[in-house]
Amino acid sequence: MRCGLFVSNVIDIDKDYETEPGGVYHIITCVQGSCTVESPEGAAGLACTESALVPASAGRYTVRGSCRVLQSYHPR
Repeated sequence: MRCGLFVSNVIDIDKDYETEPGGVYHIITCVQGSCTVESPEGAAGLACTESALVPASAGRYTVRGSCRVLQSYHPR
């Protein structure tokens, strides 16, 4: 979903999903299953309905697990 205020992607993950924030923060919300969000700055475990904020400065990050997440961010 895309609008002027935010973009929200639905991502189904079987094992690992790696991406980079590209200079904007990302909010990862686990909507099915559970996962771990890992970056050079640390890691956060998420159960269903929990969210984590990935700072723009985090660099590449990985979401690990068998899950469905929403990846939301402000478009530039």
